[in-house]
Amino acid sequence: MLKRDGLPKNFILSNSSEIEFLFSQGKCIKSQSFNLFYYRTQQFKILFAASKYLDTHVKKNKAKRLLRELFRKNKNLFPKNLTFAIVAKKQVLIKKYALLETEFFQLANSVFR
Repeated sequence: MLKRDGLPKNFILSNSSEIEFLFSQGKCIKSQSFNLFYYRTQQFKILFAASKYLDTHVKKNKAKRLLRELFRKNKNLFPKNLTFAIVAKKQVLIKKYALLETEFFQLANSVFR
């Protein structure tokens, strides 16, 4: 049986006060397909979210699945002392996966160098 290559539950950001702090006080980097919010902490946490401008829940879920897969393939780019959120925009559903991957890679490199 293959081991699942997912995130442990303790890495998922779910505390509403931490999420509110992240969006209000954290730094934001914007790209064409997604926004990246982050701030420095002692432990690694991540949140995958979809913009409210994605019409249906089906589209929002697909966008979040794409973000999780992009992160899974490029998780070595992210330092372990950050809490961050990746918010998908409408462009995530329109662009090809290869273009999203290069945009994600460029965004991560610009932020975490």
